[in-house]
Amino acid sequence: MAEISSYESNLAISDETILAFDDELARFTGDSVIKLPEITSSINHDGQECTPGLDLMPGLYLADQYEFTNGDPLKEPIRLSFNVQPSHRLGREVSHNKVFFINLVSKTQNGSKVFIDEQVAVKPVQRAVPLLGELAMFQYLKEVNIPTFQPLGVLLTKNNPHYLLTRFQQKIDTMDTLDWKEMDYEEKLFQLRYAIDTAVLLHTKLLFHGDLEFKNVGFNEIGEIFVVDPEVMRSGLSVAQSYYESTDDSIKHRHASKISKKMSADFTDICHSIDNFIFADMPENLKLKQDQAKFKVYKHYLFNPYREKIASSGSAHIGLLLEAFNIMIHSKKELAQGKNLDHFA
Repeated sequence: MAEISSYESNLAISDETILAFDDELARFTGDSVIKLPEITSSINHDGQECTPGLDLMPGLYLADQYEFTNGDPLKEPIRLSFNVQPSHRLGREVSHNKVFFINLVSKTQNGSKVFIDEQVAVKPVQRAVPLLGELAMFQYLKEVNIPTFQPLGVLLTKNNPHYLLTRFQQKIDTMDTLDWKEMDYEEKLFQLRYAIDTAVLLHTKLLFHGDLEFKNVGFNEIGEIFVVDPEVMRSGLSVAQSYYESTDDSIKHRHASKISKKMSADFTDICHSIDNFIFADMPENLKLKQDQAKFKVYKHYLFNPYREKIASSGSAHIGLLLEAFNIMIHSKKELAQGKNLDHFA
């Protein structure tokens, strides 16, 4: 463990969220920095919430690439400091979690070695269990090679909130930040590729986002998918294993239906965003036939491309996902404003 021998901040702002973080970080002067544990084993793969059964004491837990360069805890005291990065106070910060951005610096007390000099996104979380669940999912996404933010640490407090620290990632946009007002109708439909590709990327790994509205569909400057905010993400890997192990068709259908419900929740979020960003500003000639227009969009620009990409994905779970997809389509009549979608499947 590395002692925090001193702590410095230079806050020229009055933001209560940041001041609270400043106060909590200062409390650990003289205490220890602890190695951030690997907790992916705590993920519940049957589609339920991740509830890490960890009894972690309040403290500052940092990733081993900083304080633990050789796998061994530092013995030399460190000095912490941070400055707010106001130029980054857009994008992720618009979430209800009040994410803010800092530059965090950690040096040995004599200044001979810098261990951290990072632009960091700080996310306040009211309860420790969901914070650790999100940390576990960030670690798991890295494990299965899905691009996402790099977790740097957590600050667990005696009360709340607690804080999740991730590396600030340059040039990551989300679909809600696109200039929708400047797009024509066809161009808006073209942008749905980001939502479809995100769903395919996650679902082929039996992961379901849980909040897949446009504000959480991320991509980089060359259009590659980047997963954002896995706070309520769920894994269905154990459900899939039970599906494969069963020889009873009724039991297999029950497991496929569980996957379908998680899949359906992601599509409901996408469709909600379609209503807000595409149909909110429909061309006049389509407004009189809005139900038919929605059905066309859902079918030709969302469901068909998704099914085709799943079928050609090479995933080991293609059969299960297509069965779950068909179950979803038969049950989602509301997507077409009450029209029956059975003939689509």
